[in-house]
Amino acid sequence: MNLFKTALTAIILLSSTYASAISFYSSVDDGSSSTSPTTTLTDDDHNWIDPTGTDLDGATWIQPSDAWNVDGSEYSFYELDLVTVDNYNLTSLFVSYDDELIVSIGSDVIFDSTQTDIEKAWKNVYDIFDSSLTTLITADNKLTFAVTNSANGNTGVIWSGTASVPEPSMLFVLGFALIAFAYRRKTNV
Repeated sequence: MNLFKTALTAIILLSSTYASAISFYSSVDDGSSSTSPTTTLTDDDHNWIDPTGTDLDGATWIQPSDAWNVDGSEYSFYELDLVTVDNYNLTSLFVSYDDELIVSIGSDVIFDSTQTDIEKAWKNVYDIFDSSLTTLITADNKLTFAVTNSANGNTGVIWSGTASVPEPSMLFVLGFALIAFAYRRKTNV
């Protein structure tokens, strides 16, 4: 029995080793709940962080063009790069935002800016990765960024992160091992 548990542990560790990485970041191509066109947030006055050379490098400030300067407007985006995979493990997530931001995976909120005391959130990069969400996340549970313009002025969100996708062959081996373990336990009872 101990040998089988050791083998099962090894399989689980191997499944995390043999995984491909996905880098994702905000762009105008990401899905939006708004019916208005999505556009990049220009920074003529240098009010927002420049992602170049930061953990947000390659990402774009985005917002619906008809809502970004409307007090009280609400809209959301979801990360399309992760919707195209069957499942994944979130391994990092960085954001900057203006004004209010709620990040969720499915119905699970992983970051709520109203629960923080961050001021001038658009000036810095924030690591909001939640290590408790490293369990397998299905594609149905979209990574969503909901923005509210809490003050009349420019508003938007920018994000960047990584996820690991277990190789299908390793998932098969892991599933087979779990079935064998359950069968062996049943026959030993």
